[in-house]
Amino acid sequence: MFIGREKEAKVIEETFKSPKKAIAIYGKRRVGKTTLIDNVLKSKDNYLYFECLKDTIEANINSFIKVCLNKGIDIPSYINFSSFVDVFHYLDSLNKRLYVVIDEYPYLKELNESSTIDSHFQTIIDNYINNIDLVISGSQIKMMESVLKEGNPLFGRFNKVIRLRELSYIEAREFYDTYSIYDSVIMRSVFGGSPFVNQYIDPSLSYEQNIINTILDENSAVYQYADKILITDVSSELQARRILSYLGNTKRKYKEIEDKLDTKKSGIINRALESLVELELVRKVQPINDKNNKRKGYYEISDNLLRFYYTYVYQNKSIINDIGSVNYFNNYIKDTILTFVSLRFEDQVKEYFSIMSNKGMRNDILEIGTYYFDDKENKTNGQFDIALKVKDGYEIYDAKFYKEPIKPSVMKKELDDIELIKEITVTKIGFVSVNGFVSNNLPYEQISGKALYSI
Repeated sequence: MFIGREKEAKVIEETFKSPKKAIAIYGKRRVGKTTLIDNVLKSKDNYLYFECLKDTIEANINSFIKVCLNKGIDIPSYINFSSFVDVFHYLDSLNKRLYVVIDEYPYLKELNESSTIDSHFQTIIDNYINNIDLVISGSQIKMMESVLKEGNPLFGRFNKVIRLRELSYIEAREFYDTYSIYDSVIMRSVFGGSPFVNQYIDPSLSYEQNIINTILDENSAVYQYADKILITDVSSELQARRILSYLGNTKRKYKEIEDKLDTKKSGIINRALESLVELELVRKVQPINDKNNKRKGYYEISDNLLRFYYTYVYQNKSIINDIGSVNYFNNYIKDTILTFVSLRFEDQVKEYFSIMSNKGMRNDILEIGTYYFDDKENKTNGQFDIALKVKDGYEIYDAKFYKEPIKPSVMKKELDDIELIKEITVTKIGFVSVNGFVSNNLPYEQISGKALYSI
């Protein structure tokens, strides 16, 4: 089931109409890179897909040649190739249109001289893709980004660079479009936006049963994805698991993490944390009004499925095995899942404003994030979790994931709290309620869950 990615697919199609066609595509694991490429190229003649091996250059060349032969490309047995330059030189000389995908390109560099590999592909792109449309892709985000930086041999060689991210919450809902808005928010908060994960959702079942059948089943592909696949490229798997387990569904400052997990201050946790951030599994959040203040920044798990797994599953595997996934859900998850979702709902609201801005429906938004206040007059400090920076100040929004429409009294309390803070210029106060509002005749913006899914 191929959902979304219309913009990216169009970019690939249009780029392949121009001469010297080379595209770089990267993003975290199972975000849909290969599926996107395959969806665009599967109908093309002479489409060659090769996933690099964590092996020597010779092993990779031999494996790539086998792919060519299996696709009917005539390569005489007496020809020997010492580099990928030689291989592409030969393929380009065939005067035949070829679509070549080199997937997981960073693997090619792991056991070989990194700069040499990049130099070879610079030569290939500069000289030997006259009859070849080339795609280079990878999941190791830091290494892929290093390829694109000035000073690298491949800098400036790609016609287009596509950074593929998770499906938006609107796109992901197509996997469970029979669900109510309320249940859709839960699904997004738990399963995230990976197409790989969402394809295992059964929309004929409840969200509870989908969780039980996938994330709580150690034999399911979704469980394996959360437990192993996502952290494959982390520098230290052990330290990564410790960090993820400690973060769970919370927000932690670096000092808290270090004091808990690295009392010797050896730096191992910092390195693992940096690796998790680079892979987009954890993010560092800085308030948009004080970005350079390290004391006000914090870390949290950014991948929704990983957040759910390390909140509920990772430390409780033996319990799940002992009492069964149904009993575990009913006794350990059912009563707290709405609190879990409430925190993830804030991100969905931020994504809503991001989509609005990208569609040209909110051209006044300068930044989207959180606002940290330190009101000395009232001797209070804290954070507004959803803040939009606009030209004349800030818009502050409060997200409510309630089963019922929210009452004016709830909004009045939040409004009083905001008005106490004198340091911030608030141009608008708004509320987002997944199940709407009791009254719409109030002097602040009100956005319902239905509106979130209507843009």
